Amino acid sequence: MPNIDIVFIHSRLFTTCWWFSLGMGIWSIWLFLQRRDMGADFLGALVICQVLMTAQLLFTLVLYLTGIIEPHRWVYFLYNIMMGLTIPALFAYTKGQTTHRETLLYGLTLVFLWGIVWRAMLTA
Repeated sequence: MPNIDIVFIHSRLFTTCWWFSLGMGIWSIWLFLQRRDMGADFLGALVICQVLMTAQLLFTLVLYLTGIIEPHRWVYFLYNIMMGLTIPALFAYTKGQTTHRETLLYGLTLVFLWGIVWRAMLTA
């Protein structure tokens, strides 16, 4: 069995979150500019984005608690917590509505998350 580098997987998961949140943000803004509501395809991708962010948060906690990683700054954990809580908070704020207005909110939030993921990668 090949040796799996857990820190490498951790960094690839961060990269996946980074690209996925950017793609979702662009998609959402594109929907807003076309004056379209969010469909089931977008909501499904949003769930995948949230699963990625939550997996990254849990993965970071496990690696930290086992002593495999030692972040240089405590703000790294705040970024990870924000990554895991932002989409559910927005969903609660919008009460699950999928109208034209919400597409802009999700687009701006996902671009914000893209920046948060980038900052978390830089502070790790």
